[in-house]
Amino acid sequence: MSDFFAKYRLSLLLLLLCFFWVVPVNAEPPQTAIAPAIPPQAGPPAKLAAVLAPATAAIGETVTINLAYVLPTGCVLPEKPVIDGLAGLSVTDVQTIADGIVVRFIVDSLTDLTLGPISLICQDSAGVRQKITADKLTLKVTSNLKQSTDQQLQPIFDIIPAFPVWLTWLLWLGLALVIILAGVGLFFWYRHRSGRSKNRTIVLPSHIRAQQDLEVLNTSGLFERGEIKAYYYRYSEILKRYLEELRRFPAAEFTTEEIASRIAVELDRELLVLLKRADLVKFADDIPLSSRKEGDMQAALAYIATTAPRPEPTAVNSTGKGGRP
Repeated sequence: MSDFFAKYRLSLLLLLLCFFWVVPVNAEPPQTAIAPAIPPQAGPPAKLAAVLAPATAAIGETVTINLAYVLPTGCVLPEKPVIDGLAGLSVTDVQTIADGIVVRFIVDSLTDLTLGPISLICQDSAGVRQKITADKLTLKVTSNLKQSTDQQLQPIFDIIPAFPVWLTWLLWLGLALVIILAGVGLFFWYRHRSGRSKNRTIVLPSHIRAQQDLEVLNTSGLFERGEIKAYYYRYSEILKRYLEELRRFPAAEFTTEEIASRIAVELDRELLVLLKRADLVKFADDIPLSSRKEGDMQAALAYIATTAPRPEPTAVNSTGKGGRP
């Protein structure tokens, strides 16, 4: 028996070992331990902060809005930032800086401004747009009037004239030129009118003018002062002018002999005698007496009176009064 166990000892040990390792059918499977899930690491929360600098401004001043942002994980800003909530502002500049945006605008309202809410648009890697929003801002607007009893308006900026200065000067220059031209035109018009007025001077009939010239000569005193030749030169000229206008030939340019060849009226020979007597004084040094001088003057006046035009006779009616029959 001992030999049997000794011979099959190793086999029995293996059989017992297998018996103990067999799992009963009704036994529950052993529980496997599962490690708890570790949540993924999350970035800082997205946010947008807006600050006014300064918070109080007068009309016409420039105010800055400083935007500081933290974008959602995986989101980026477009190349040109898209900002909502700035409608109605006179924005002059938008500048992107590190982790922020600077917006500048000019105050053009008389009342306090409520800005926002201001929002910044970004997009993720899939192209989906997201928005982060800041709280509303309030800008207090002050007056730029001096705080005094007699307030006066102060300029906001240098006033830019809507009407060009050079055009104003051009208009004034044009107005001055028009006035000068009007003055010159008025001057020439007045001068022309004065000339026409002079031309309208009443021309005396030739016989009346000759009579007046002889009377002026007679009272001039030339003969009495011994200027006898000068007297008869003037005397002869008056008679020739009258004959020229009476007979329509240039008697003033003719000599006495030439006038004699042109005389066709017997009455004119009386004038020819007076001209020849004047030539004796002018060219032959004849010295007449005062009585001759008076006779020559009377003869000349008589010739003019005889050759002067006569007024047409007026018809006499049956009652003996002048008038039309």
